[in-house]
Amino acid sequence: MVSGHISTPIGALLLAQIALRNAMPGTPKVGTLGDSISYFWVLGIITISMLTLVGVWSFHGE
Repeated sequence: MVSGHISTPIGALLLAQIALRNAMPGTPKVGTLGDSISYFWVLGIITISMLTLVGVWSFHGE
């Protein structure tokens, strides 16, 4: 079983990225060139990191 304190910070970071992008003033619609260059890559890297952390933690445990 995955401990909640291990995956919580990365999960919060993933959700915070979405909220931060929408909270910025003058933000264009989702799907612009800037999103393709950086934003979607950041979300992908954070998601892969979270899945890797949960996978390693569940196989190795404490």
